[in-house]
Amino acid sequence: MIIHLHNLIFLYRLISILIVLTIMYEIYQQMKLDKQKKIINQYNIYYVNLRSYVNNKNVTERPFSMTEEIHTIKEMKTQIKRINLGQKIYNMFLGPIDHKTQIIVIQVRSNLFYFQKLLASLKKARGISKSLLVFSHDYYDSDINNAVKSVNFAKYMQIFYPYSIQLYPNVYPGYDSKLCTEGYVCTSSEARDAALAQEKHHWWWQANQIFDNMPVTNNYYFDVLFLEESNYVTEDFLYAYKLLQGVRPKLCSYCELLSLGAHKPQLIEYQKSRARLIVEIWTDNMLRIGIAFNRDIWNAVKSWRRDFCYYNDYNWDVSLRSLGSRKWNRNIFVLGILGSRVLEIEKCDSRNASCTADNFVDTCLLNRYQRTYFQKK
Repeated sequence: MIIHLHNLIFLYRLISILIVLTIMYEIYQQMKLDKQKKIINQYNIYYVNLRSYVNNKNVTERPFSMTEEIHTIKEMKTQIKRINLGQKIYNMFLGPIDHKTQIIVIQVRSNLFYFQKLLASLKKARGISKSLLVFSHDYYDSDINNAVKSVNFAKYMQIFYPYSIQLYPNVYPGYDSKLCTEGYVCTSSEARDAALAQEKHHWWWQANQIFDNMPVTNNYYFDVLFLEESNYVTEDFLYAYKLLQGVRPKLCSYCELLSLGAHKPQLIEYQKSRARLIVEIWTDNMLRIGIAFNRDIWNAVKSWRRDFCYYNDYNWDVSLRSLGSRKWNRNIFVLGILGSRVLEIEKCDSRNASCTADNFVDTCLLNRYQRTYFQKK
């Protein structure tokens, strides 16, 4: 009788455990379902944010269902990983990569129009065939990729920032809804802007790739020039770049940076200043376009990576400048050329609707500036 009673108690406990496990499993399934619903509900929020990131007439939005989105992102991640690991260099028929090769890194976002203008200006640059162009993207797009494939005037490589908003739309480093809900106090500051933060993250990642993660640059100890998709280069920018490299040992051996676009060009004074070299402290009122530095400077910057990454500003140049107070006795020195060889076209139509980028490039750059390059004696 006692044994039978023990069996009943054991059976009762077993049934109770099974009931509890069943209830817990149902709760887990409901939580999982709620999470999926939350992701789907955030889908529209994601596209609002995505439109703010690619809000330009030259970037085509491609809406698709949530299932297709996840599938496409997975495919993009696979493709990007393959490209980044492959590091294929195109147009090697133009010549080998050696100490005479100028390595130019171009940070590409999503504006096809500006990017095409930059490519057109690079194509006209003298000596460009001896350069290696590294296109670093944070937006995977077939039209932009096709524009890159059209490059036949220089050797080039593509790399893709693998932590972009496009690949992580609903979680950090993209738009993370949990940023201010899991113990983080955000009431006294502005919410994090993933699109703005991405520019700084992308720049740091691409610099790491160029100097530390590419076999082709392992033994490259010369300057690397950094451009952006909204830049426009003059026909003689490589000539001016080599000039700065040549005179630095005697003129400014302590200069950490070279600059081909430190100052916004003044149309009236441009012809007088086009060949004037300058040595300056890199200040806030100087532009960040056309900046170049070598491996020694990168190693110094890299040693202060925490200070760079945690500096409370989304601009990579401001964050880099902040290191000057710790690493270079409060200053970063720049050797540049007053007549800028790298210009910014992005600012033109964003401030004045009547000043379109087309007008700026065609009128200001082509018609006026080109008369000052390679003039006959």
